[in-house]
Amino acid sequence: MNPSCHSGGSERPTKGQHGNGPIQRTIGCTTGSADGRGWSSTRSVSCALAARFDDLDRDGDSRNYAGCVDNHKAWLAGVFDRAAPTYDRIGDAYHTHFAERLIDLAAFDGDASLLDVACGRGAVMLAALERGIDRLTGIDVSPTMIELAAADLRAAGVTDVDLRVMDAEDLEFPDARFDALTAAFALFFLPDPARAAAEFQRVLRPGGIVAVSTWGREDERWSFENGLLTSAGSPRQRTLQQPFDRADDVAKLLHAAGFSDLQLHQEATEIRFASKQQWWDWHWSFSVRGLLEQLEPKAVVAYRDACFGEMDALETDGGYPLELTALIVTGRNEGSQR
Repeated sequence: MNPSCHSGGSERPTKGQHGNGPIQRTIGCTTGSADGRGWSSTRSVSCALAARFDDLDRDGDSRNYAGCVDNHKAWLAGVFDRAAPTYDRIGDAYHTHFAERLIDLAAFDGDASLLDVACGRGAVMLAALERGIDRLTGIDVSPTMIELAAADLRAAGVTDVDLRVMDAEDLEFPDARFDALTAAFALFFLPDPARAAAEFQRVLRPGGIVAVSTWGREDERWSFENGLLTSAGSPRQRTLQQPFDRADDVAKLLHAAGFSDLQLHQEATEIRFASKQQWWDWHWSFSVRGLLEQLEPKAVVAYRDACFGEMDALETDGGYPLELTALIVTGRNEGSQR
């Protein structure tokens, strides 16, 4: 099972700018990482049970569709609010590794103004800062993620980053505002990724660079997770909307939005869990938490214990290894607004 990276949701609090002042908060909608493929295969046209929003009739009942989307975003934001305190803090810091690769492959100029969509706790912005890119704006739909990103950046000596709670499908910035845009492990959470990609293109200047990452193939050694999780129950809401686990799918999305010179990359790293309990604690730090919270307590315990049993075969002297594979796609804004 691949992990989660950022968050999604909806809120309309007060506006401001991070630094020494308040954090700006507007409606939110993206970010994160993939949960088990087993959940993504379930399809339903009911609002409460919709596994994917492209199953709903947008034109036939636009208000119902909009209400379903808003409810989903609010729920997902709450999931990541609860996950945020331990997000990317349990086990190996793989987000740092993939953030560094995202920035390096994008090859931004040092004086570029960068918008990081679904910024989570700031891994991409920290990687950018280490490479001399310091004109930074980060958005996420989880207010707690934004608050903790601000704290993490302050701890790193950074106080002038603009952080806001905002919807990736409705970016509240003027046209051609940024030189570069990143979106790490976010596309698969979005109800309308095409709309988000169009927004990415709109806020980038002509010739601006986009760089996005999604999860690629899963580690087959851990394939038992999906079957066991599917057997544990049927959650009413799913975090994953479209897997985007093929680089070609990401490239097609960006090309349709007006991006060209698309480059596809695959990156992998291996992390290790020191114990079964650390692996279990990790599951509550990303989007799978939202699925577990919907199951009966007995089913959660049964799922955990069954996984612990399967993990016996994976134990090594160095713990329990998990290979994570990321797909990174970079491109340039062709320039015309669509």
